[in-house]
Amino acid sequence: MTAAQHELVLYSRDEHVVTITLNRSEKRNAFNAELVEADRCSRTRGRDGAGYRCRFRVRLGRCR
Repeated sequence: MTAAQHELVLYSRDEHVVTITLNRSEKRNAFNAELVEADRCSRTRGRDGAGYRCRFRVRLGRCR
C-alpha cells in the first residue's frame, strides 16, 4: 500500500473488531480508482491477521 492509499483509508483493530474508515471527505468519499485500491488493500490486510469477529466500514465527513 502506498502512502497516498494509506491516507485515503484508515485501518484500526481493537482485539476482534476491525474498523476501516474511508478518508476522502473533501469528495464526500466518492470512490475513484485510488480509493477502490486502498479499500481493497485494507480489506486484504484485515484477512491477513484473521481472528477478527466483526469488520466495519465507516466514512469521515458529511454525506451531502
